[in-house]
Amino acid sequence: MICKNCNKKVNYEDKFCVNCGYKLENRGDLVPLNKTLLEPKNKIHSIFRNKWITKFLNLFYIPNSKKESNNILISDKKEIEKLEQTNNILQINKCENYALNISDNSKYFQYIPKNILELLWIKDYNDYQILEGEPSLIDFELDILESKNIDSNEKIGYYPSYRKLTPEQRFVYLNWLKDITKPIDIGYVFIFYYGLERHLLFGEFEKAFDTIMILRKYHFNKSFLSYSENALLASIIKRDRLDYINKLNLSKSNINIFALIISKAFKKFMAEDLILFSTRVGFSNKRYIKEDYNRFVNEMKNILIQEYEEEYYPINEEYFLHCQKTFSLMLANTLLCNELIEFPDILSSPKVSVDIYNLLYKTHERIKSIKKEERKSQKA
Repeated sequence: MICKNCNKKVNYEDKFCVNCGYKLENRGDLVPLNKTLLEPKNKIHSIFRNKWITKFLNLFYIPNSKKESNNILISDKKEIEKLEQTNNILQINKCENYALNISDNSKYFQYIPKNILELLWIKDYNDYQILEGEPSLIDFELDILESKNIDSNEKIGYYPSYRKLTPEQRFVYLNWLKDITKPIDIGYVFIFYYGLERHLLFGEFEKAFDTIMILRKYHFNKSFLSYSENALLASIIKRDRLDYINKLNLSKSNINIFALIISKAFKKFMAEDLILFSTRVGFSNKRYIKEDYNRFVNEMKNILIQEYEEEYYPINEEYFLHCQKTFSLMLANTLLCNELIEFPDILSSPKVSVDIYNLLYKTHERIKSIKKEERKSQKA
């Protein structure tokens, strides 16, 4: 399909055009495209990675001698004419005023590291409707007031946003962005994190992923750790970035997402994995698992070799087609809840469930038989 606004290729399930940001409110906004051209490609970087945000970065990260202007948005006649022709940055009637607002507030962004600055979502009047309500969105028209008396650990409330902050709190937030490892009320962390979730799904995946990992290392709020783990795992699957699995500790993850990621990434379940899934597949007799876990694992490996010629249970892609259940992961940024697809529950696939149960049962019976022989030999 192609977007009727810019005539560029988009996917049928997209909510917005990945090229121009046009909101695809109904299927009439899409025009059929030859099916041979509908091969999946990488998702876009943010619609805000445009010329004006580049100038915003350049304001702080190129030598003064090379800066085109103190204002981020150039307002000379040639630039205005170009804006009028392309109509891809800001509405011209608001361009100059907004540039001045950015220039006035630039001192609060001056020492934010470039890798953090690149991940911020900044209000762009031309495309604001796309991110209307985005809690992490920074609006340069909102006041910022420097204050030394405000407590950075003072709670700022449930589901905070940059817009809801007081001018003094905005100063605290922007000051914290200079070093995101410093302790601060978790509400400020969430404001930044909401934007990182958006990047995980539609923007700078790698940068956002690594930044969230840093936040998880220094901020231990249970709610934040839970939401961020969900988002990292969901984005790995949605963006098909299974190469990032090793960056996470999956041992404490939700059993459904653990099974899905392991099966997608490695196409197999090891003996230890199968034991972990025992409750899910209805196997309740865990006596020998508890009494001698290592022995149970070793005997299961022997049975796997006998039945599959390998020490693991192989996963075929067709198993995913027969899953009877799906599951989804909760994100912190409520604006993104509709963007997540449901994931197949591989353990609800009848064949997988029955096979795992049978392997557990056979292992149990084998150990039971071995122990019986051991008792006989001891009596003899």
